[in-house]
Amino acid sequence: MLSNQGLMVDIQGFKFPGYGRCIYCGSVGPLKDEHIIPFSLGGRAVIEAASCGDCEKVTSYLDGIWRGNDHTKLPPARHKVVVGF
Repeated sequence: MLSNQGLMVDIQGFKFPGYGRCIYCGSVGPLKDEHIIPFSLGGRAVIEAASCGDCEKVTSYLDGIWRGNDHTKLPPARHKVVVGF
């Protein structure tokens, strides 16, 4: 959540524009969208065109570890579906 003049704003599901470079290494090659919080941890907010293919491989690997596809004990992601308000 972002704070805007003392108010908390939920950014989940929002897309933010990228900077034209990889946010990790600065590459300007083909860029892919990047979750601000890993998808496996429930993140749905995205920075568009924010990571190069090489860095995306690293973050996807780490996402797999957090999801429990490795020796760690974190549970798999459980995404809530919210209908209405």
